[in-house]
Amino acid sequence: MYCTVKEIIRDVLDTDVPDSECVFAVVLTRGDVRHIAQDWSLTDDELETVMQRLDDAFEYGADVSVVHGVVRELMEEKRASRQVTVPAVMLEKVLALAGSEMKRLYAVGSENGATVMRSSGKNAKQWTLCYRRWTGSTCHEYQHRNPRNSAQLQSRD
Repeated sequence: MYCTVKEIIRDVLDTDVPDSECVFAVVLTRGDVRHIAQDWSLTDDELETVMQRLDDAFEYGADVSVVHGVVRELMEEKRASRQVTVPAVMLEKVLALAGSEMKRLYAVGSENGATVMRSSGKNAKQWTLCYRRWTGSTCHEYQHRNPRNSAQLQSRD
């Protein structure tokens, strides 16, 4: 139950429990949750979101791992929706570097048995460079895809 202290006390007093029966209650303040989740350095807005989600999670009982789980879930949501801004000059340099690396890998791969696959039709500018190199009995495979749109190198060892 995420609410004020007075509301919690009213709710406990309204509970139909005999006077002789003992109950167990856990109170987590925002400070407690901030301490439990100190590895994440939560902002006030994030902390409020965590507190509201904990209200739902603790409805049927829970432990500290629930706090960690809720915070991890929130951080994953933030990470998944983040946007990165790169200055155009820097992006241009990265793409030029990727293009020259593609040419170098193509040249090296041609000498060592690489396979270049090109697509046809409207995507004719897209291609994949597969480069395999052997070290003893181990094959190392590298792939580059569409250097104009991506500067990713995938290594499969």
